[in-house]
Amino acid sequence: MIRIMIADDEEYEREYLTKFIGEHYQGVLELVFAAKDGAELLSMAQKLRPEIIVMDIRMPRLDGLEAAAQLRQKLPKAELVILSAYGQFSYAKQAMKLGVRDFLVKPYLDDELMETLNQLIAGMDLIEKEPLNEQSRNMELLYEDADRDIVWELAFQKRGGRILEKELQLFGVRAGNYKCIVFSHERIPQIGTAGCEVVRHLFEKASNRVIISCLFRQMVLYVFSEDELAYSEMNSAIRKTGEYLGNSGRGRGLCGVSGTYRDLDDTGKAFREAEAYIEDYALPELRDNCRMTVQDIEDLCSAEEFLQFSLMSRNHSQISNHCSQILQILKKYDADDVLLLRDMSRLLLSVIRKMNYQSENRIPTETALRIYEMFRQESSKSTPEEILRECTAVLEKVIDAASPGGNAMIVRKAKTYMQTNYGEQVGLQKVADQLKVSAGYLSKSFKAQEGISFTEYLTELRIENAKRLIRESDRSITEISYEVGFQDPGYFGKCFKKSEKISPSDYAAIVRQDVTRRGE
Repeated sequence: MIRIMIADDEEYEREYLTKFIGEHYQGVLELVFAAKDGAELLSMAQKLRPEIIVMDIRMPRLDGLEAAAQLRQKLPKAELVILSAYGQFSYAKQAMKLGVRDFLVKPYLDDELMETLNQLIAGMDLIEKEPLNEQSRNMELLYEDADRDIVWELAFQKRGGRILEKELQLFGVRAGNYKCIVFSHERIPQIGTAGCEVVRHLFEKASNRVIISCLFRQMVLYVFSEDELAYSEMNSAIRKTGEYLGNSGRGRGLCGVSGTYRDLDDTGKAFREAEAYIEDYALPELRDNCRMTVQDIEDLCSAEEFLQFSLMSRNHSQISNHCSQILQILKKYDADDVLLLRDMSRLLLSVIRKMNYQSENRIPTETALRIYEMFRQESSKSTPEEILRECTAVLEKVIDAASPGGNAMIVRKAKTYMQTNYGEQVGLQKVADQLKVSAGYLSKSFKAQEGISFTEYLTELRIENAKRLIRESDRSITEISYEVGFQDPGYFGKCFKKSEKISPSDYAAIVRQDVTRRGE
């Protein structure tokens, strides 16, 4: 059998890979060890000498890049496969230079992992092997602009600090100090992702991790460091970036820098602080344009988020509305169809990446690549508007096929809303309006996902909270019934007895007796 090792610092990922290999490659692959970090991987690989190693790129003690470099020297014939969260593609590109054979983005599809392993197994008896470059090239196309997915969430504080912390970990960012830096220059729309990489490398000398995104005439960076940010290196990076943007000799660039922060609940504050410097130093006639650009970027990010949500909830009319809003904003800044198509494709790929991260049903890579190509068919006679709507229609079909039993993301959001607002007049239509889906779709999805109706779940939620209030307070049954959202105490009594097989007053009496006995 062919020996294989896996390495991942997440226990559930090791367990999943162990199960996957056991179920699909029994008698073909022998899993000889599952390492929890890069150092353990390196040590055990030298002893066990596996033919295939599947490893995460971000691990403690010794990360995937360092491990790959040393493994290439110590086990030159071993086949290395990298698993990486989508925000870590810049790391993965470096890994490919070290002779890593393939690269899969988490969350990957089982079919994608199986295809990679099948090709490796098939080539084991070959002396000369061609690199598996196609998958890597595809990933580079789809994930080269992944920083965009988090930068604007930080800038406009789209998520709370705890959620942002988890999302930043996908980009290799740990807790520490950070600054927000904003550049405004008319050349920014032309520099593309390659230009962003140039700027990223300039700032990496002053920090541990840099995430960067460009939109319209704005370039926004968040610069993270576990230690104090190096002042002189930071100033040098700012100066060199200004020179790089000014190479065209056109226009005047402006830069704003925030103070140093640690709390991720302040990422929006840091952005506003950096942006304020730009507005303060802009010429009066340009100041309104700066503010309008920032507002348009925020509106575009919101439209992107709503488009993602509408796609997942199959709300066709809302999809059309959000597409129109996106086009209206982009046309203000994209002077020709080439730029317009580029920005639309980046936006849709961002939507796909976020759906793949946030939902159970992943958009297959082949679908994402098909959409990528649809925006780049120069011979196409379709207008940008037609291409955008055609691409969203492709996504709708894929989502419909993958989610016949309802949308889990919608149900989770509905449950969260009910758990927070059960004491108010919460009904199916109100929650559906809050989530921007139809009441019928929410009802169908809820039943499919939870096995009970929306109303049944809400009633159970209110009954559980009523029981808690009876145990923890001395309020009357009538007061409690109103507090948990029932408008009729009599109806509350019937629902309580149906659920608990006892009346609320009898339940309260039993609770008080238990309290008395414990006191004695």
